[in-house]
Amino acid sequence: MRLLPSTIRDFRLSHAPFVLVAPCRADGERNWWAARSCLLVLCAVVAGCGQQSQPSGDRSQSQAVSQAAKPLNELTLADLTKIAQRGDTEAQWQLAVRHENGQKTATNLVEATKWYRKAAEAGHAEGQYSFGFLHFAGKGVPENAGEAFKWFTKAADQGSAKAQFALGAMYRDGEGIAQDQVKAHEFFQKAANQGLAPAQNALGDMYVNGQGVSTNLAEAFAWLVLAAQGGSQEAGKNLDLLVGFLEVGDYVDGQALLEKRRDAIREQIAKQSTLRALSKSSGELDVTRAAEA
Repeated sequence: MRLLPSTIRDFRLSHAPFVLVAPCRADGERNWWAARSCLLVLCAVVAGCGQQSQPSGDRSQSQAVSQAAKPLNELTLADLTKIAQRGDTEAQWQLAVRHENGQKTATNLVEATKWYRKAAEAGHAEGQYSFGFLHFAGKGVPENAGEAFKWFTKAADQGSAKAQFALGAMYRDGEGIAQDQVKAHEFFQKAANQGLAPAQNALGDMYVNGQGVSTNLAEAFAWLVLAAQGGSQEAGKNLDLLVGFLEVGDYVDGQALLEKRRDAIREQIAKQSTLRALSKSSGELDVTRAAEA
């Protein structure tokens, strides 16, 4: 049975971070139609909100510190650039996003590549993933799957679900590296465990077709339901295909696995949220110190 795969290019609509959504629970969930009715949309957003930055000009040190304390995505391009130039990696990454996507400035792939590189080389996980994708897609730099693989690996090692998904897709498709379905399953599993819907859809596909793992329609059902709840349209279509092949035992086992996978993902997302909050607090402190320097 051929399902609709999740690919890097389909997934990577922008460099904006994806919100990981905890799966919802349909009352009773007596059948997979009830599960699908509980779909949530996986949104791409640029993190942060706040007040508009004040016009630049002569400002005191205290005003500069106050400005730096605002969410980075609310700063003017000039203010964000100043913070990025002081070495703040989150500012470097967000500045690159603006230059790539033409947000509050004209599109400039040269500047985008420069700031993605700085953030990536300084160890920023999103920067590493984004810089890797530029090489994968040949955007602003020559297409180079080897470089893409290198930067995806660095980001994945830091827990980036998007990078883990990208590595899984490269291993699955043999794009730039030797095809290895076992490795593909390993990386899709890591990303799926963090609630990333495209990875969950890809994992379901592997369980249906026995790629890198033994065929298991109950596992496929569980992961495809979770992916559909996470906003994957492909997963919803794949469930339409899968339902005709499910035996009663597959469905019963799938429901039990769905509960286990859902609870584990909720715990993982809670942990990731705590880590992001701690990282954000640390980053804001670093920005303030940079402004004081």
